[in-house]
Amino acid sequence: MLAGPLLLPPLLLAVLLCVSGGAKLRHPEETRSAFAQLQLPRALTDSPAPRVLPWAEIVLAVALVVTPAPFALGVAVVTLGLLIAYLAVIVRALGFGYPVTCSCFGRLGLGEVTRRTAWRNVLLVLVGLLTLWSASAEASVLARLAEASAATWVWLALVVVTVAVVVVTFGGTKGATPATSRASGSSTTRVRVRRAEATSSALSAPPAPPLKR
Repeated sequence: MLAGPLLLPPLLLAVLLCVSGGAKLRHPEETRSAFAQLQLPRALTDSPAPRVLPWAEIVLAVALVVTPAPFALGVAVVTLGLLIAYLAVIVRALGFGYPVTCSCFGRLGLGEVTRRTAWRNVLLVLVGLLTLWSASAEASVLARLAEASAATWVWLALVVVTVAVVVVTFGGTKGATPATSRASGSSTTRVRVRRAEATSSALSAPPAPPLKR
């Protein structure tokens, strides 16, 4: 009875980790910057960890789907440990007393760390626990998908559509990144300077001679 619903948690985490890892790979410098802003140990920030993390997320995403029992349980434990570590880092950052930007999902997740970020990570930990339960099945997620009934596929499709609608409707748009804000500010400044120069030229220009009658 729970075969269909228990497919959802590992699939959800697999998609999330894959998107997160891919976004981090596109902008690796932001991952190292996030390590520094979150005040992680200097040895960790200066280590290859920021470069390895995106690949680790992608490997975990694939492993969650294709690893059979009993090894799937180990993959689920590692994934849950990573999610708990993310939650601990976010909760710790809330106590810094100043705004902290976290590229949790590369530029897709670029934003200020807030209580909402912490609650999101709490939900991810809960999904990780459900994934641990799902990993106790005898077959891998991929094998269970291959054997799933049409009703299960329809149920999963409806869940995906529902999640997509919620994200599009309530996800909102993030504010401009610092680089974008600087670029916008520079453009505005240039426009103002040009207007000032035009006004100055108009004021300093000699008056036109009177028309002869």
